[in-house]
Amino acid sequence: MGRMIRAPARLILASALLLAPVAAQDDALTARAHDVTALLVAHPAIVADIFDPAFLQAVPAAKLTALGAQLFAQGGAVRSVSLVHRDSEWSGRFDVELEKGLLMPMTLTITGAEPHRVAGLWFGPPVPLLASLDEVAHAIAALPGRTTFLAARLGDGPPQAIAASTPEQALAIGSAFKLWMLAGLARDVRDGQHRWDEVIPLRAAWRSLPSGRLQDWPDGAPITLHTLATAMISESDNTAADHLLFTLGRERVEKLLPELGVRDAEAGGKLDANLPLLSTQELFRIKLSPGQQECATWCMLKTVASRRRYLVDVVAALPLSGPGTDPGAFAAPVQIDRIEWFASAADLVRTLDALRHLAEPVADAPPERDAAPLLGVLSVNPGLPAAREAFAWAGYKGGSETGVLSLNWLLRAGDGQWYALACAWNNSTSAVDEAQLTGLLSRALSLLATQPQPAAAGPH
Repeated sequence: MGRMIRAPARLILASALLLAPVAAQDDALTARAHDVTALLVAHPAIVADIFDPAFLQAVPAAKLTALGAQLFAQGGAVRSVSLVHRDSEWSGRFDVELEKGLLMPMTLTITGAEPHRVAGLWFGPPVPLLASLDEVAHAIAALPGRTTFLAARLGDGPPQAIAASTPEQALAIGSAFKLWMLAGLARDVRDGQHRWDEVIPLRAAWRSLPSGRLQDWPDGAPITLHTLATAMISESDNTAADHLLFTLGRERVEKLLPELGVRDAEAGGKLDANLPLLSTQELFRIKLSPGQQECATWCMLKTVASRRRYLVDVVAALPLSGPGTDPGAFAAPVQIDRIEWFASAADLVRTLDALRHLAEPVADAPPERDAAPLLGVLSVNPGLPAAREAFAWAGYKGGSETGVLSLNWLLRAGDGQWYALACAWNNSTSAVDEAQLTGLLSRALSLLATQPQPAAAGPH
């Protein structure tokens, strides 16, 4: 997500606790921002007094000068430095405009005591200085491979497009499919079939591979559905997702998809590529098979029923790791256009809007049927700093595997207006550049918050 340079966490925390008048803070922080960006030249020179000694101990001066020269070569000289958001009394996010038409985010933390030296520093990836969401959409469309993008305003009716690029093109979305499980759980809580505080034991048969931590927890460990949902969304825990999928019922989640606004996704044939809806461990077992043998078999199955039988009769017995698996299978994209979870940006925006409505209170319902906690689950991890900085509330879920990247937000502005932003990028021949897309979407989030535009005619 960019280049992170910071001193030990305790130093940053200590500096955040030192308070001073606002004017002095602004002056000191802005002054240090200009001192730091003066390093973005062909031959940087380190002025030791600018940096806290603990910072320079953690980050050698040679590394700082090399980074400054590298960023200068990439973007050219600094044109302007603007404070965008203040995180704390002595920390803030800046936009650094570079002469080659790039904008680079910078987060800076200084000490509270005079002379306010630099204690933490982060440079994000420079992105084109785009002036509108339409320009962002065009830049995303120009990425190698295939993309889908939609920024939309949410209201009482269907989502209204603000900016889009092939918004109805269904692509692989990785772990963003976990939004569907969250919706299924919220629906069942609302309908009285499950409770957020309901406890289930972790099952060995439902274990998956990372991301996540629950695969390392002991068998039988009691865990609430709320904790499973939080781990699944905030940490993209695959074992949590599989426990929820099988607890809710695979076919019940599949039947929910049309209600969420997810349209049939055809990939490599006329079958809906989301049926049956794979668990994460099933996808791993299939794709880790040596020589992609099981991938080839899966792609030859012509009916949903035959795929369901194959999952039970064959895939369940395949190894997840060790002998019988190819540890290098994910070094390159593996059948991402046929074996994955699929949705368009418009599908994902409709899903996020459905989640917003699922979180609304149910009249006269008892507390155990309150679906509102799903908004808390969604907002633990904002995805990118720009989402939390630009909006009063931000919920996020992304997903990835080699050749696949999807990032999606449900957003509420300070005036109460809701928005959604969804994007996916697939490249079946090589890995995608995460820093490039996150940079573009950081810009999109800022533009969506600061330059709202009239909705385009017609729903998406």
